[in-house]
Amino acid sequence: WRFRAWLEGVPAGQERSDAEADLREHFGYLAREQAQELALTHTDRNTTILRPAVVERITALVDGASLVVLETASRLHDGPEMNEGLAMFARGIEQVAMGSGAAVVLVRHVSKQAAREQVVDSYAGRGGGALSDAARSVLVMTRDRKPDAEEDGLGLFEDDPQVVRVADAQ
Repeated sequence: WRFRAWLEGVPAGQERSDAEADLREHFGYLAREQAQELALTHTDRNTTILRPAVVERITALVDGASLVVLETASRLHDGPEMNEGLAMFARGIEQVAMGSGAAVVLVRHVSKQAAREQVVDSYAGRGGGALSDAARSVLVMTRDRKPDAEEDGLGLFEDDPQVVRVADAQ
């Protein structure tokens, strides 16, 4: 859906056809149903363990890629978002990067408090800070907000949803 929305902004004709062909050739996507079995961690009796077979499967799936985007952290981490579990999850992501040679980007939601207060730092993500601590870089993407915009119940403002700000938070 996100790519379809992006393609709507590409001029019709040959340019859009070329963009669609590039996406088909260079982009792989797993639907939610296909990705359910790809959780890198499993929590049993309050202990989070790495699932090596899943690490190997993801590494094989992304073989030859230069960039891998995993979305979202909460779908790939089966357990509480506390530091011990997130540290194990980070280890799995690192193994995928090392095994595949690809740069790995992990999409993670910010906490409700960070969204309300417009926090832009490496610890704005949900749960403990271990995941941010293990990352080489943390980018925070937020909506660009007008100072006089009316706030909704989540602390978000009515703006142009296509205007975002990206900050290097680490």
